[in-house]
Amino acid sequence: MFEIKNLEAIKHGKKLFTNFSLQIQPGEVVALYCESELRTIIMNMFISPKRIQQNSVIIDGTDARRQPRNFMKSTCFFSYTDGGYDRLTVLEHARFYKRLYGSSMSIEEVLGHVKLESLQHKKFGHLTYSEQRSVHFARVLFQDASTFIFEEPDIHIDIETKRLFMQLLETLQEKDAYVLILTSNLQHAIASGDVVYELHTQGCKKVQLEPDEKTDDTAPDKPFQFDKIPTKVDDKILLFDPFHIEYIESIDGQAFLHVHGESFLTTFTLQHLEHRLQPFGFFRCHRSYIVNLQKVKEVITWTRNSYNLMLDDAHDTSIPLSKAKMSELKEMIGLS
Repeated sequence: MFEIKNLEAIKHGKKLFTNFSLQIQPGEVVALYCESELRTIIMNMFISPKRIQQNSVIIDGTDARRQPRNFMKSTCFFSYTDGGYDRLTVLEHARFYKRLYGSSMSIEEVLGHVKLESLQHKKFGHLTYSEQRSVHFARVLFQDASTFIFEEPDIHIDIETKRLFMQLLETLQEKDAYVLILTSNLQHAIASGDVVYELHTQGCKKVQLEPDEKTDDTAPDKPFQFDKIPTKVDDKILLFDPFHIEYIESIDGQAFLHVHGESFLTTFTLQHLEHRLQPFGFFRCHRSYIVNLQKVKEVITWTRNSYNLMLDDAHDTSIPLSKAKMSELKEMIGLS
């Protein structure tokens, strides 16, 4: 078991976050969603175990602080700031990683996994950002570790590279590895993690990934005659036509409308909005999200249990779709 117990960070005598605990079972992917500053601090603590207090990070009985060499040897770190050697080709990187980790996997096999066969003679400095991240995915495959810690692994990458990352997670799960993802993007956390935690200065809480089946007593019994959804910005009240709303997101119990790339706070609950907007083609795709199905251009299947909805907007916004809601969506659109 990978276990974090009462982990905390103190800077200049001030606690950066309240101590928290979590566990990761073999073959489980846990995502920790937090601000980028906290994410970086936690990643640096793992990379430098001396910053971790004793008995706070235990992996299969090994204390990260007391036995840092064993911890570092058995752990693969995938940092947000990982780079490469611009003058070396993809193939030369692969050869270096294979020798470094003494991997039994062939270079051809690994490059095939990350779809870099056709780019193997291209220099790292000439690759796109997504292609460079794929080189780092290859490094992960070469490393025979029991624990994998990723920092923002899928930020700013294209759809195909995101698919490669999800397949990489499946491979690690099949090996019964412990996987921890540190991210400042809640959507990425939900899409990647079997279990998701949210960490902030006040503490750490588990994010419920499946819809709550309980009914909302505050839901209206009759359809609203007034169709527009009100939001308040400073001292102004803005009214949005449902057609223009792309999706609605719940953050810390507050619902935000997303319209043309901007977000607006509304006083209504997500359950209230679900009932109110259902006649206009809105769908509760996840506990924390309601999406306007008219704005969806693609349903993406990352793995057998991981799905996203891609919106037809300027940013190709990706919304998580829970496993429990996938069959309901298929029935709605006539694919069941």
